[in-house]
Amino acid sequence: MSRFRYLALVLLVLAGCTPSDNASNSEDFTNVNARFQGNVSEIYGLVVSPSGPWSGIDVQWKDSTGVQRSLSGYYGKPILLSFWRSIPDTAAWQLPTLDSVQAIFGDSVRIVSIADPNLTNSYAGILNYITTKKIRQQIIVDSLERAHIQYAQTADGRIGWPETFVIKPSGRVMTYLEGYASITLLDSLVRAAYR
Repeated sequence: MSRFRYLALVLLVLAGCTPSDNASNSEDFTNVNARFQGNVSEIYGLVVSPSGPWSGIDVQWKDSTGVQRSLSGYYGKPILLSFWRSIPDTAAWQLPTLDSVQAIFGDSVRIVSIADPNLTNSYAGILNYITTKKIRQQIIVDSLERAHIQYAQTADGRIGWPETFVIKPSGRVMTYLEGYASITLLDSLVRAAYR
């Protein structure tokens, strides 16, 4: 067997043996089997594009009816994009604050929260938590932290929980906050994003 045929055979075997999570890579990820219910969805897609807005990162999910939605579909209004972990001593306590900001601004601000379940949690655990606590904003479960890693690279490269990115109506990241943010601070940042 020639070297070329041998190499081609090895590559085909390796390609067939590679585990798949329905993703091509972290820069163009699609999870076709993403679950969704109410305001909780697993991440459906993540597209990183240098030709997009400053962040160049578009997060996609399915709504409660299975229709694909995206962060870029929210451009035109300020967006609070919050990353949190599903264990009580990290970021889940930020969620009621984000709901309060949503209540203040109504439809003039979009809030999307991305959950990174810890090893003892899951999509079902997040769904139960959100339902029990009556959290109203859109929750996206991203167990591999693909979105958080991409957004962290637009900031200082560090991953923290909670971490909130304030996105201007144009889709450009205005600023980001590490740790808990008060209603007053988030209120002032949303108003500043309109300028």
